[in-house]
Amino acid sequence: MMLSRAILYLRRKKSRSFLLLILILIMCNMVLTGSVLKKSADSQMQIIRQNLGSSFLVSADTKNESLYEERTDKEYSYKAFVGETVTPETIEKVKSINGVVDYVIDEENLVWTNLKLRPGLYADSSESAYTTLEQIENFRQTTLAISCREGELNANFRIGAFSISEGKNIEEDDREVAIISEYVAKNNHLSVGDTIKLETRRGIFEPCDDPTELLGIPVEVKIIGIFSINFEQESSVYTPESEYADNFIFIDANCGLQLKRNISGEQAKEQYGKVTFLVDNPENLINIMEEVDEVLSDSNLVLEQDDLSYGNTIRPLKNISLFATVQLICGVLGCAFILYLVLTLWVKGRSREIGVLLSIGEKRQNIIVQFILECLIVSSISIGITLVSSSVVTQNICNMAEKISEPRTSEETYSIEFGYGETMPTISKVSSTDVKLEYTNSALDMLMLIITIYVICSISVFLASLRILKMSPKLLLQTL
Repeated sequence: MMLSRAILYLRRKKSRSFLLLILILIMCNMVLTGSVLKKSADSQMQIIRQNLGSSFLVSADTKNESLYEERTDKEYSYKAFVGETVTPETIEKVKSINGVVDYVIDEENLVWTNLKLRPGLYADSSESAYTTLEQIENFRQTTLAISCREGELNANFRIGAFSISEGKNIEEDDREVAIISEYVAKNNHLSVGDTIKLETRRGIFEPCDDPTELLGIPVEVKIIGIFSINFEQESSVYTPESEYADNFIFIDANCGLQLKRNISGEQAKEQYGKVTFLVDNPENLINIMEEVDEVLSDSNLVLEQDDLSYGNTIRPLKNISLFATVQLICGVLGCAFILYLVLTLWVKGRSREIGVLLSIGEKRQNIIVQFILECLIVSSISIGITLVSSSVVTQNICNMAEKISEPRTSEETYSIEFGYGETMPTISKVSSTDVKLEYTNSALDMLMLIITIYVICSISVFLASLRILKMSPKLLLQTL
């Protein structure tokens, strides 16, 4: 009986029914697209968190002048760093802290190679009172060999500045291997499987009579991968060959230790100027660093946060997630409030109908159920339309979010900074990459939509009807 009356009313009041349909349809789409957007953005953030994560640095305090000693070697003097460095024991202490999941060791080694490098500062340099032709020729062929424990964990690969285009990256168990840039590979006709030789020459590190003098044993490495550089490094007459990313050579940690021994002798220990530690959740970074600070309180090592790249990469996704959250709140609370106001007016306009029903003995709760059924019927039609059109609507909303979140073409994606006294430039991500949202309308999303809309409509009808239904039949029949 109540269902029949509900259907009859909806047929009779087509304009009201259509308006209600549009209102609930808007609410359905706001709730569905909001939840899908938020889920997609949060999912992508989780992927970035796992791949890029967040990190902190433990490094030697090389900027502290008090940690240097004056030394003399043959005909020249220099300052030697005598402060504490990061040792395997230090790494184990930090790794034992809950939340620290991995660590990255990257060390730069200046090496001489006979490869054709991207021309830099020394390409057009000429002999002077301070520099001989032999020294200049040495520096023309000098570049950075970056020893790493795992190539994929290197900061430049983690932030997407570099990516493997051929072969594979260096893994922890690899020995006597290297990866080179596409530039070096192309200009030297090299490919995966070829070998190259890296030498340590005295003239690279100190003034001497014979700059080409070989120190230690040359390191011969097999190319296992070729990397592409995902940004354009501008040319400068002040940039030496060793500071062009095109000229970087990544080698395994074992080869890096051998290069270190070429300079320091067999007594060279496993100690590092800087180690990067990765955490499982960037939100816990500060707490983890506080624990690390306590563990390292007796040392003069420096602890620094290193989450700039993660923050910049994840920023547009956080904005999308925030927008989706606001959309959900507006979709649920805003539309629910409007629905309540509209239903209140309509129920008030049905006072005479309610009075007649109460006069013939109809129970108040049955009238409320009838009104709820009317709203649920319209809601079911709205939900049906939403589900049918959901893939198209969701795709357009996600495409729009991706478009809005695109980085401006005027923004640099990466910046390169050259620190005083450092051999390797620091590459940082300064703008976000394109956002790619992967979205699906799962059965759970549909179920949550149906439950949400039904609950909102039922509560709105109940609240809108409550005040009117408390009135006496006589008073309701007098209301026109």
